[in-house]
Amino acid sequence: MEKRRSSRRLLRREVGLESSRGGAHTAHTRDMSLGGMFVETDPQNLPPNASVTVSFTLPNGKQNVFVLEAAVVRRAPNGLGLMFLRMAPDAIRDLSEALAAHHDELAEAS
Repeated sequence: MEKRRSSRRLLRREVGLESSRGGAHTAHTRDMSLGGMFVETDPQNLPPNASVTVSFTLPNGKQNVFVLEAAVVRRAPNGLGLMFLRMAPDAIRDLSEALAAHHDELAEAS
């Protein structure tokens, strides 16, 4: 059963992940939504419910650098499902605009 509140967008971006348990490293997103993202990384570094800080850039929208708190909600052989936590209203708006602009760019390119 699908539990997501917002639709995912295919999006390949480099992200920084930092946690007290897994240290700091880079990974790549597979997809992203207003609620979270899937990152391709070694899932053994972070257990379920671990808190992480994720940082990434999106070239579209008013805010292009995002630093968000997230929690590990799913582990897969090739990565982690992260859910964003405690997002400020401005960050929600800016991320929504950036994801919509990215979606529009993909639609125009196809």
